[in-house]
Amino acid sequence: MNFRAAVRLFKEKKESSDDLAETICQELRLSEKINMLTGHYNPVGNFIFSMRVLNTPINGGGAWRLKVPPILFSDGPRGVVMGNSTCFPVAMARGASFDVNLEERVAEVIAKEMLPQGANYFAGICINILRHPAWGRAQETYGEDPYHVGEMGAAATKGVQKYGIMGCAKHFALNSIENLRFKIDVRADKRTLHEVYLPQFKRCVDENIASIMSAYNKVNGQYCGENEYLLNHVLRDMWGFKGFVISDFIWGTHNSANSINNGLDMEMPFKKAYYKVGKNIKRGEVNIATIDKCVKRIIRTLIEFYAIYDNKQSSLRDICHPSHVALAREVAVKSTVLLKNDGILPLSDGEDVLVVGELARELNTGDRGSSIVIPPYVISQLEGIQNISKNVCYYSGKNIDEAVKKAKKAKKIILSVGMKHNDEGEYVINLKKKDQKNRMGGDRYSLRLKPHDVSLIDAISAVNENIVVVISCGGAVIMEEWCDKVKGIVYAFYGGMEGGAALAELLFGRANFSAKLPFTIAEDEGDYPPFTYSELEIEYGYYHGYTLLDKQKKQVAFPFGFGLSYTNYSYKNITATAKDDFIYVDADVTNEGDMDGEEIAQVYVGAIEPVVDMPIKTLKAFDKKMIKKGQTVHYSWQIKRDNLGYFDEASEKFDCSHDRYMVYVGSNSCDVTAIEVSF
Repeated sequence: MNFRAAVRLFKEKKESSDDLAETICQELRLSEKINMLTGHYNPVGNFIFSMRVLNTPINGGGAWRLKVPPILFSDGPRGVVMGNSTCFPVAMARGASFDVNLEERVAEVIAKEMLPQGANYFAGICINILRHPAWGRAQETYGEDPYHVGEMGAAATKGVQKYGIMGCAKHFALNSIENLRFKIDVRADKRTLHEVYLPQFKRCVDENIASIMSAYNKVNGQYCGENEYLLNHVLRDMWGFKGFVISDFIWGTHNSANSINNGLDMEMPFKKAYYKVGKNIKRGEVNIATIDKCVKRIIRTLIEFYAIYDNKQSSLRDICHPSHVALAREVAVKSTVLLKNDGILPLSDGEDVLVVGELARELNTGDRGSSIVIPPYVISQLEGIQNISKNVCYYSGKNIDEAVKKAKKAKKIILSVGMKHNDEGEYVINLKKKDQKNRMGGDRYSLRLKPHDVSLIDAISAVNENIVVVISCGGAVIMEEWCDKVKGIVYAFYGGMEGGAALAELLFGRANFSAKLPFTIAEDEGDYPPFTYSELEIEYGYYHGYTLLDKQKKQVAFPFGFGLSYTNYSYKNITATAKDDFIYVDADVTNEGDMDGEEIAQVYVGAIEPVVDMPIKTLKAFDKKMIKKGQTVHYSWQIKRDNLGYFDEASEKFDCSHDRYMVYVGSNSCDVTAIEVSF
């Protein structure tokens, strides 16, 4: 039987994908099976052909004799890493939207743009937890909270897979230090793993994600690409994952026998360790039955997805389609966070505005590593502002004295500061400069703005207080040294190809702010958990982000889930009751201002007198609703008791036997109303 016949039988519901994969596997020769387990990427040939690495899908597996198609890999998560595709705001910005429906729509567009470019596999669902904001690739994930990240990752999974594109969640697991990613050993106990760093992966597995990518780092002494506990015990035995696991690229494998025996199905993007698989079999280090398990997992997944993939139509005209660009702009509007507004915003179209800062005219879409997306154009912040108002002056801010002279005459000032691709992102050594700090991307060495940016804020604010600071960044920025000196603070992240237009719409009040922080901004770097730039072993503790600051009773600069609007919302009639293994939560939210807006209401839950150490509260539900001015909208949630327990290491199950809980409802993790409930 060939693959095309198998897909037809599966679509006709005549045979199961398991049985069909078994039949094809039996007909494959051993050499063909081994070929199925590796990528076939030729970096030199691909570059010569396309003039840009990653401009075509990366080929892996496949068996041409039986018409088994290869894995055709493309990366993300800002869009399709091929051609000139639509560039969305980075995932962290989309996390700030708290909008799962919007994220699903983004993923649908990504799938539509992958199809005509020949890909069938999207490896852009990054769901590692932002444990510490220094992590260079913070921009690729959705935030610091496992529940929130899991819901956003599940939405992305649904969006791409409904078009037959195989979704891949990465990097499994505990990958949140960039510079040492190839060799660091991350230590964590089982409770920490299952309650903090793995739940979002399980959420995507429950959403039937096709594939998982293992991480580079070690976990508890064993590389993730050969980690028996993670890949076999947790992923398959505990969670029932039916898809296949691929390695992270090149340095994600070390020992071929260990990887295959412990659950890594495919080495990408070419043979680095798996060239030894034939020898492993001859030496008795790997059984053919184990090879067959890997092969069948890949074939079964391909059958199921090609049954959908074959029915989807798309053309090159769909790439950067006007509707896709419009969505990129909508996402940027709904992903930009207003942190402070002392009456300076919105700007009026006719008033004079001075824009200061080199980043204002930078085409700053984020990291230029494996997540790079190259759209046909990018609207800078300056261009977006100039498209709305003609009374705009610009100065780079390179000379602070000159900036001060211009600021003295300005009515209002937009000061653009923050990071770009060489400050944070995927770590790439700059071979021309030997010291580690002169590189592209990598972890941030400071959580504060660059000294020049701070000096610029200090100098300008001394002569003109009417300043709105716009921050471009993938994670948290400590701003206590200057935040009281300005009237407005806007978190723009990396806003994608339409980011400048979206920012201008918000600054001039043509759209309303609705996004909220997907991470906590502390008052001081020392309030975050330990981070390392040199040690090859680190302990990931049970607490980080808002759970850590709650436990330590520390004040925060801006809490998780915080964001302002041009309108005001009030919460009333908040109720919570426990019944039949559910907590039912209700609230009425009224828009008391003069502008329509969307409010993200959040529900946190914490056990009262827990039998083990547990956070005071963790996010368990959220919802985003449009509320017109003067209108009251009802929010309602059902929270399963099964989702409120702690992981018991002895039984390796969640213990949900607590009877008393505190439910917290509000607009962010600190501004909440608490209600006690009992089962």
